[in-house]
Amino acid sequence: MITPEYILLGTVVLCLFVSILSGFNKKSTGFATFLCIAGCFLSIVFLSATLKAESTYFFNDSILIDGVSQFIKLILLMTCLVSVVLAWFSEEISSYEKIDLMALFLISTIAMCLICSINNLLLLLIGLLIIGNGYVLMTGLKRSSKESVEAASKMFLFETFVFCLFCSGVIIIYSFTKTLNIHEIREALASKNFLNPIFLSICFGLLFISALLRLFIFPFHFLVPDMIQGSPIPVAVFYSISSVCLGTSLILRICFQTFGIKTNTGEWMSLPFMDWRILLGALSIGTMSMGNIIALSQKNLKRMLGFFCIAQSGIILMSLSVSKQSGISAELFSLLSYSIAVLGIFYVLQIVSDSKENDFVKIRGLIWKKPYTAVALIVFLLSLSGVPPFVGFISRFYVLGEIIKEKHYVLASFSLINWVVGLGYTLFIVRLLFSADSQRDTENEEKGRSKQFTRLVSRIALVALITPTLIFGIYWDFLMGYIKETINGVLW
Repeated sequence: MITPEYILLGTVVLCLFVSILSGFNKKSTGFATFLCIAGCFLSIVFLSATLKAESTYFFNDSILIDGVSQFIKLILLMTCLVSVVLAWFSEEISSYEKIDLMALFLISTIAMCLICSINNLLLLLIGLLIIGNGYVLMTGLKRSSKESVEAASKMFLFETFVFCLFCSGVIIIYSFTKTLNIHEIREALASKNFLNPIFLSICFGLLFISALLRLFIFPFHFLVPDMIQGSPIPVAVFYSISSVCLGTSLILRICFQTFGIKTNTGEWMSLPFMDWRILLGALSIGTMSMGNIIALSQKNLKRMLGFFCIAQSGIILMSLSVSKQSGISAELFSLLSYSIAVLGIFYVLQIVSDSKENDFVKIRGLIWKKPYTAVALIVFLLSLSGVPPFVGFISRFYVLGEIIKEKHYVLASFSLINWVVGLGYTLFIVRLLFSADSQRDTENEEKGRSKQFTRLVSRIALVALITPTLIFGIYWDFLMGYIKETINGVLW
């Protein structure tokens, strides 16, 4: 059941071993890339075979494998695979740095896949420490770039703060419950001996804020635009998706499994004195509004996409405020549509311009120079904005439907308003694609990049990202039915 993690671990060891023996040159980089792609693809194959497996405990109930964890792992593995391909094609990263970056991708993915299944707070703490160090090393990989060094410094302080908060929460919980098992902690917190409002508030606050810091939630979003702008595109896309997946897993662990009780109707009720469902709804409103409003005034494309990702994380969080099986199903569907769109957008940006800035000038008039690439970018942008007939619209429709069913009309109203605002600056980007060419010298750029980005691997990856965007936007019953089936079989 944890075979994908073993495959990735073996791939990392073999990749580094081969690179050290052969030297960090172009040939060893190409071979290491092939190993990483093969390892990710093999992990996806093995994981796909266990997607419908029954929920099972491993290692003295420290690991819980269920449909929800397997689904999030699949998204993480897809993100790792595309990030490795982007790193292979990147001109921002040197040959010897690419091997280190790919190894960091795989190691961080292993830790995040384990976190999706961990049922023990101590192991969860160790996994967060590994991921935090990985993010810092990825961000500061380009030591010659001032933006990269600045983003890495901020990331180091950020990860240290997150680790300290989570560690403090774990210590306080263990001092009262004398256990680190999440299932046992919930039973202890639900008993009459631990109905202490102050104790519950402190424990929940420390752990909950740690999860929000991973999920780009307002007011803990401040690092995301700097990190995405200062990092190479492979690192930016990996961070944009993996951190949201990690934050979603932590929210499920903390709110639903640790500080929530499942009723017979399939709904998770919060423990007394702390209604985290209202808190999730309020935070989602602030995150959506802040991300969309600030994105309107951005003059850098990568930074605008950073605030766009913040707004999307608010939509993902909004579905969890329903605290029902249907709400979690809508959240997983939204997470998948968000991941596909973000992967596609950044992939196209690297094809267009693999440079330091990636500002709006790079995409001006793209429809006249590279029509197929521009059409792909439009598809991904419209999907992320929730325009039919793409998968992003279906995910928005499901989330909004669940909110209205629960009669959360204020939350639904803010969601609709932000839907329109997000569509506004998306259409601004689309308009740039159709505007007149800037007449800058692009012939030399295209000559230097045409040999690289017209390769078969690049085209296959782009088609592979467009296909689910279109198919799940038209025929989504199969996917949604599978997600609902996985939610019904969870043990928490």
